[in-house]
Amino acid sequence: MSLPLRRPSIDSDYKKMPLVIRNRPWFVGMAVILSWALLLFISSTFFPEQILSLTESRASEVHSRIHRGFDKTTRALDDTSDRIAEIVINVSREECDQVIPVIDGLLDHINPQIQLTFSCSDEYCVQAIQDRVAQEREHFPWKTDIVLTNFRLTPWARDRRIARAGPMGQERFSLVPPAKDWYGIDRRNEIRLPYLLNDLGLAPEATPLPFLLDGGNLVTDSHYAFIGGNNIEVNRAVIPNQQDLKRMLKLYLGTPVVHVFARKKQVPWHHIDMYVPPLPGKRVLVASPVLAEQILTSTGENHSIVKEKFLRLSFSRERSRLFDDVAGQFKKLNYDVTRIPAIPHYLDQWMMTYNNVLMDFRDQSSIVYLPTYGVHSLDQHAQRIYEDLGFQVRTVNVSSLYRNGGTLRCFANVTKRVPRLPSSPNKIHDRTREINIHRPGSWVHQRMNPPPSKQTPAPISGTVL
Repeated sequence: MSLPLRRPSIDSDYKKMPLVIRNRPWFVGMAVILSWALLLFISSTFFPEQILSLTESRASEVHSRIHRGFDKTTRALDDTSDRIAEIVINVSREECDQVIPVIDGLLDHINPQIQLTFSCSDEYCVQAIQDRVAQEREHFPWKTDIVLTNFRLTPWARDRRIARAGPMGQERFSLVPPAKDWYGIDRRNEIRLPYLLNDLGLAPEATPLPFLLDGGNLVTDSHYAFIGGNNIEVNRAVIPNQQDLKRMLKLYLGTPVVHVFARKKQVPWHHIDMYVPPLPGKRVLVASPVLAEQILTSTGENHSIVKEKFLRLSFSRERSRLFDDVAGQFKKLNYDVTRIPAIPHYLDQWMMTYNNVLMDFRDQSSIVYLPTYGVHSLDQHAQRIYEDLGFQVRTVNVSSLYRNGGTLRCFANVTKRVPRLPSSPNKIHDRTREINIHRPGSWVHQRMNPPPSKQTPAPISGTVL
């Protein structure tokens, strides 16, 4: 006869518990909480990458709910594909005399299908651009807008607006980085500029970035968004974890992000577009002060820039190795690297660079707008490099402007690209050129400032045929 199995009573099990647990039932809960806290601390301290990878899929779901406009087909404009459809240029009163010669050089070569928008700080600048319209009638684009902003600007339109688009060139809202602590009134005004252009119907909506990223510190191709490694440090107080920052950048830019470093987490220059332009087909150009020194020494060119004392610092081996390190990083990414001459002026923060270019891909041609400086040996060497890489070169003399800190790509912000089309049989003279002048008066944007009063003048547009 089998006896039934005896089930232990709850009372007997309770009596077997340690006395400390029986007398303090909350001890179990506290022990569990402390154990999980200790496990979390150890994991986050010694295995942060594993924790981040486990939560990445969940994080993307949360971000997609918060940022509904960031669909997977939208990304920052690719520098290495499609044809340029629109360029925005700032014309400030303080630098007007330096800016106008560069505009003249650009208009000599620009395709007339490219729409131009000039953001002018005052009436003097508006009149200066109108004068260029009269002088460059044959070269001027079909569609041009001149905007009187009534506030100070810098000539660097690239930095405070990052354009985005869909796969067929559809405009998406622009990204506007926040102000840095040291920004003056001109740079702070430029943060308002995309909102003004949107109110005038000249730009898509704009959204502020939750982290710092100058447009000049970003270059893109079909594979990656390349950002100077100094972007990590400047965002340390905002997004301290590097992987979190990269995921946020990928979310907003729509493409995988690579931070570009030299040794000891340094960068050769504060903006990557001054020393690196990616090219189609996983190719890249990297600036080389050593190459510039070799060319100047071999040619013996008698130019005033060659005689300046700062060259010793520009060509120092220690600083030149930073550019070499960047070239090495791209080689590890399986990019074909070509070196091109450059002269960095570290004390005054300007650079004679052939990397800060605009690339335009239309019909069956690859066109590069190349800055030149009047140093013929370097200008010609850089031109031959681009020609050997398959580009039609259109040179723009920037000698009046580059000592202010930037060159062509910093100056002319490409804000729209569309897929290249087959050659059109229509002649460019068959279309009427349209010049619109916008004077919005004392504009105040509701998202940046209190809403305008009813007495605020409405935008006024005029057309010159």
